[in-house]
Amino acid sequence: MHEDFAQIFEFYVRCGPDATGHNLINLEGEEADLIERFIQGHCNESERRQLAQVLQSRPDLIRQIAERVKTTREVAEDSARTSSP
Repeated sequence: MHEDFAQIFEFYVRCGPDATGHNLINLEGEEADLIERFIQGHCNESERRQLAQVLQSRPDLIRQIAERVKTTREVAEDSARTSSP
């Protein structure tokens, strides 16, 4: 059963927003792309500053982003454990 969940988590990490949809954050365009890049750990310093400005005007997003980051990290850790010999 654990392997079934590992496969689902791996799919989720690999497909990201396509698997989860955009309704979680309720943003479109550049801001949504910026947030997805942050969640995946691909933001540079300038993008992180830009995201901080977005979050100052939309603090309701902080919890949603934190949950997505946490889930993404857990999935990556589970995937690494199941693929290690």
